[in-house]
Amino acid sequence: MQEMMDGGGGGGYGMGHGGMGMQGYEGGFSGGMGYQGGGAAYGGAPPGVTPDAGGTTILKLRGLPFACQDEDIVRWFDDVQGITPLTNDSVFIVQEGGRPSGIAFVELATPQEASACMVKNRQMMGSRYIEIFPANRGDLEKYRARGAY
Repeated sequence: MQEMMDGGGGGGYGMGHGGMGMQGYEGGFSGGMGYQGGGAAYGGAPPGVTPDAGGTTILKLRGLPFACQDEDIVRWFDDVQGITPLTNDSVFIVQEGGRPSGIAFVELATPQEASACMVKNRQMMGSRYIEIFPANRGDLEKYRARGAY
């Protein structure tokens, strides 16, 4: 019970100090963002560790500003060393119901370039915190089949 009050333990979504977390899960998070489960917060490697893209050339971006355009994403990656500059054709912004969803996919030339882009994980674009995840062609096609971009 004391762990619950301190915001530790349980490993679910939560509000930290002061009791039950969201949806009745005990514990909550103890300082990190998102879901805590056995180590790193959902959405990436532990702080200070750059995650690897895992051999894929496709990355999923989450948390984008709703007014974000392809050009904004291309510019956001401009400072990444060791990659071929992105073009608008390599960016796919997901729409839900005709509106931006805050999700996009970026296709890089090589898995090494995708890994290099992971340095942008958890960085800000304007006032928004952007998470980057390795993705695959199936993830991209799932949205394409729904006509989401």
